[in-house]
Amino acid sequence: MESDSSKDLLYLLLIAASFGLVAGSLYVTKTLAIAYGIGVGSAVESVTYNVPLSSLVAQQAISLSTLHGALLESYVMFAISIILFGASLVMYIRRKSNSLQESIKTYGLLHGSLSFVYLLLLFIIVTGFFTTLIGLEDLYMALPYSSLAVCIVCDIMIQYYMRYGPQPQKMKYSIGMDPSKPFSNVVSLQEELFSKLGGHIRIVDKHFNTGSLEIFHRLISGYLSNTTKITILTSSSMLDSAFTDSIKDLKNELSGAGVGLDVRIMDDKDEVEQHERILMDDKVAYRIPPFNIINKRSEHLTRIGYGDAQRRFQQLYSRSITPDNYFMKKAHEGQQK
Repeated sequence: MESDSSKDLLYLLLIAASFGLVAGSLYVTKTLAIAYGIGVGSAVESVTYNVPLSSLVAQQAISLSTLHGALLESYVMFAISIILFGASLVMYIRRKSNSLQESIKTYGLLHGSLSFVYLLLLFIIVTGFFTTLIGLEDLYMALPYSSLAVCIVCDIMIQYYMRYGPQPQKMKYSIGMDPSKPFSNVVSLQEELFSKLGGHIRIVDKHFNTGSLEIFHRLISGYLSNTTKITILTSSSMLDSAFTDSIKDLKNELSGAGVGLDVRIMDDKDEVEQHERILMDDKVAYRIPPFNIINKRSEHLTRIGYGDAQRRFQQLYSRSITPDNYFMKKAHEGQQK
């Protein structure tokens, strides 16, 4: 968890530094544009009215071609800084997706390469003989200098982490079960799936009962440090005294490990229509067999589209209620009859 926080901070620093380059580029462009404008205006005035120029203005007027070239370079720097800022945002957004790690390497290389090009352009501009005449040596230039330094350091560190640091665990797209080996299947599920789940774990299974809860606890108990919350959507037909007691016991046990447990009862209509069973965390989603026999069926656990699974879960959850509220609802309906 600490490593993830450090990496998140690294990406955020890269975003801030990239934005600093955008602001720094604007300042350089503004300064050069003012100097170029003064030089052009002074040259025109001198020729038109035959007015002698001061030594400072005269030097700027003489350096018009150099200033114009530097101004064009600053435009390129600004365009590069925009690309750098966009690339840093993309890396931050994709940092936690296992399937997008290669794209982060690509964007990281792009960011590092363009940072080097930006450095060269800035070096050419600030080492020009005219710079002391136009204010590019003042305090505001600390912004592009420091931002560029941070970008280069972050780019190197990100590439190092991506290539030589701990690699994210990859989840299989399909996990098969051998019905003749229920014990081995549990071990396989732990190693290939549940050890890699993290964050908010969600289950949709209208047949999730006491037996399901026991198997789930067996599969997840060794990996609770990766988990923040568990939400289970089941149906009212699974509610009995053993199940409600088990929910309370497990909820108390998990709270000691800092993990929340939220068991919900699906809406009556959803109970009938929702046949697909889903297991998902913050990154991936699987279509699964009934949880109470997940290790005894020959069905495969298959990866499905995360966005669709998340939307479906939210729809079901928004219409669900807690077991306590369900019992209160049924008691109220019974009194009305």
